[in-house]
Amino acid sequence: MSKNLSYMLNFLYQIKNHPDILSYRKVVLSDDYGASLGDFRPIHLGIGPDNRMSANRVVMDLCLFMLIDALIDRDNPDLVGEDFITKYKKLEAETTHSFIQKECFRLIRLIRNAIVHDNEAVTFEGECKKIKEDEIGIATYQDTRKMLVNLKSKKKDEKLDMYLLGKEYLNFVIWFLVFEQNPQGYSLLILKSAFNKLISNINSISDRMGDSIKECPSLSSSVLLKGFNRYVFFNAIITEDNENIFIKIKDYYSPCCDYYWESGSDVYLLPLESLVIDKEG
Repeated sequence: MSKNLSYMLNFLYQIKNHPDILSYRKVVLSDDYGASLGDFRPIHLGIGPDNRMSANRVVMDLCLFMLIDALIDRDNPDLVGEDFITKYKKLEAETTHSFIQKECFRLIRLIRNAIVHDNEAVTFEGECKKIKEDEIGIATYQDTRKMLVNLKSKKKDEKLDMYLLGKEYLNFVIWFLVFEQNPQGYSLLILKSAFNKLISNINSISDRMGDSIKECPSLSSSVLLKGFNRYVFFNAIITEDNENIFIKIKDYYSPCCDYYWESGSDVYLLPLESLVIDKEG
């Protein structure tokens, strides 16, 4: 990691850790497939000190832009010094990872420009309210909070209508891009799934790059994680032959499960979403 990236990360650690979107809960299976549960543990990307300052949104958004901009410059030295539009257009998007990096740069660049050039261009609306409660007191909430960007420009007015949940996913994906700079397998699945969650929370976008934004193409596989509060099952019965891996699954404990598997010196998390369920066997 370059010195500039390291300096920015150290600064960001002082003001706020990344969003706790991804968490895991350990589930230890007994011989009869009974389950012993642990607590959900947020996954922190890297090691840093506890929060020491409470940064406001503006500082965080500017820092996140600087972070991904520095990451792009490091990986694409021929683009150093180019303006943001040229940089975006020249970025390749041939892999899942590069496609996501390019589109996140586009989004945070729009937010950054609104902050820098017009302090009234970013507004918020909506609310998070409880709409019902079941018989045991578990509440259901409706969250309509949105970030609205409306930046006037001589060349083209730029606009973004995005739910705040989408903004949280954007923050998370940018952090993940920094810490997982060559994501493969399970890490790539997390990145792709989080990005598609981000896109699903964008109502509309219009900027100098276009009037729409696409979901991540299926460059690797069509599998997506259904959620990010994951149950990880240990001691599951797992066998393999020359072509397949067979897992005795815990009866649909949650659709967001991973099975821990060791093969030689390698360790894998096998997500339930990627498995073909054989109800006969």
